[in-house]
Amino acid sequence: MNEIQKNTKEEFTIDLKHVFKTILHRIWFIVLAGVLAAGTALLIAMFVITPKFAASIRFYVNAAPSSGNNSNITSSQIDASQKLIDTYKEILNSRPTYQRIIEETDLDYTPEELSKLIVAGSANQTEVMYVTVTTTDPQEAADIANSIAHILPDRISQVIKGSSVEIIEEALPNSSRVSPSRTKYTLVGLLLGVLISTAIVVILAIMDNTVHDENYMLQTYQYPMLAKIPNLSQDAHSKRYGYYQKYGYENNEKIK
Repeated sequence: MNEIQKNTKEEFTIDLKHVFKTILHRIWFIVLAGVLAAGTALLIAMFVITPKFAASIRFYVNAAPSSGNNSNITSSQIDASQKLIDTYKEILNSRPTYQRIIEETDLDYTPEELSKLIVAGSANQTEVMYVTVTTTDPQEAADIANSIAHILPDRISQVIKGSSVEIIEEALPNSSRVSPSRTKYTLVGLLLGVLISTAIVVILAIMDNTVHDENYMLQTYQYPMLAKIPNLSQDAHSKRYGYYQKYGYENNEKIK
């Protein structure tokens, strides 16, 4: 029973020193794999994934009555304006609003598809509402955003009487892509390449059951060493002996 337990223990023994040495010995493979993976990810980000562009508009949401004196804005009015932004987002995300945007821009989108391109919210927790449109065409993104700037105030006034929404900034075409990020893809590719190659090296080192030296035998199996066969290829005399054996020489005289 003790022998079985010992053998079982031996099967799960991992020589961490050998694993670490193997990683250092194969560091060139890990670095090469990381560089190749990073280069591949960069090429995918540049030529495979379709780039996307964004255009944004901003509104000022005023919770005070439009007919009153708005020269003095209180904190309660600001809080009310921030809460109104959530209401205006729901009006924007309604099917009638999307349908009017599609008709005005004459784009081949369904309301469901258009909703996936639009993001709205409060700018830095203020009474300013932003709407960002992201598509594969910078001009198309700007056209959709400007259409929202024209349609949304009318839709809001129809639903909420006495509301006040002012356009702060209309959208302009922006040729700078927002995705995919080449830097992000390159770093992720580098990290994956290093991790996967390191895992491969570690697995190969763990599965390697070759006896490397006498210390491995003593530490792993705890058996006494009876003999050791020298490595003749590392001995200078042995190299000469191998040379004489190969070419038929013995005692510096050729054997006939």
